[in-house]
Amino acid sequence: MKWTKFTITIFFCMAMAVLSACHSKKADEPVAPREPASRTVLVYMVASNNMGSGGWDKADLNEMLEAAKAGDLGQGRLIVYHAPYNGNPVLKEVTANGIDTLKIYDSDVANVSKARLSEAIADTKALAPAADYGIIFWSHGTGWIQDGIAEEAPAGMAYSFGSDKGKKMNVTSMAQTLDGQDLSFIYFDCCYMGSVEVMYQLRHAAPVIASSPTEDPIAGMPYDKTLSHFFLPAKADLVGAAQEMFNHYMLTYQRYDCPVTMTVINTAGLDELAAATADIYASVETPKPADYQPQKYSADRTCYYFDFEDYVKALGADNEAVAQWSNAYANVVTYKAHSDWIWGDIAITRCGGLSTYILENPASAAIKGYSQLDWYADVASKFFE
Repeated sequence: MKWTKFTITIFFCMAMAVLSACHSKKADEPVAPREPASRTVLVYMVASNNMGSGGWDKADLNEMLEAAKAGDLGQGRLIVYHAPYNGNPVLKEVTANGIDTLKIYDSDVANVSKARLSEAIADTKALAPAADYGIIFWSHGTGWIQDGIAEEAPAGMAYSFGSDKGKKMNVTSMAQTLDGQDLSFIYFDCCYMGSVEVMYQLRHAAPVIASSPTEDPIAGMPYDKTLSHFFLPAKADLVGAAQEMFNHYMLTYQRYDCPVTMTVINTAGLDELAAATADIYASVETPKPADYQPQKYSADRTCYYFDFEDYVKALGADNEAVAQWSNAYANVVTYKAHSDWIWGDIAITRCGGLSTYILENPASAAIKGYSQLDWYADVASKFFE
């Protein structure tokens, strides 16, 4: 998400929404013990950036409160790690009665560090134990791009996940933090995270992941419409949540050519998809077919996101290999939907649901740390072997 020409239009609608106040328990009040919930969902909200200064975090917290008041949480618990534009990060619980403070953190640790994400998850599990856990990431995002904080790679201008006073989290660090956390789902409420590179890096983190391969509107997910899908008794319905997100913007804001693309994937099929893709990449002469015009997913001058399905089929591999690849792809992508335009600048005519980066030569793997990714090691490097 970022500031766009769409921002000004919806800002006035958002401003009215944030007027309703939220109750907050005092930090020193003890948290009453409760029985384990059926499901606890953690929203990891990094708003220490222009989204926070613009009030988009407050708008979404208000939407969460409205959903809680409507009974959409069922027997579950909604926890928010909220890093505001100014002030210390706070772990909060959204309930039908208001928003309670569970813990206040110091600001010395970056909100996009492995240490702080690990701490927030551990605190959530300790303070809101449940039979099942899921996580929603809320902030800016640029997918696979590996130019995050110093513990992973040199700092750059873009952000993989989050934008925390100039610091970011690489997807490789996110995967290291989330692996072994027993999450049942991940939902990215941020831009560009729907790439095959990101999904493959997170293949062991959760069985279901929802994301967008394009930019999202800065208002993000309409939580008052989607949260009920995360708290269904049997299991969270990420397809239902993604459909609500897509329909919300298609019905309300398409006159602005607002980009909205949603994808839900089954991570269990990613290893098979990687193997099928590697076979195709190893069999073709060049990673960039002559006269091929890829489907772009970004209107930026330098684009790092192209439609994955369209690209693979354009490489000219034999029919049997492509058929095997298509079967593997169908087992991964369980839901996809797309708008017609990206801000009226780029038409979306081919959308398989996931993006990918298109390498031109071995040297291009060094761009934005692409060679650090599992997808490069296991798949994309086959072009050059």
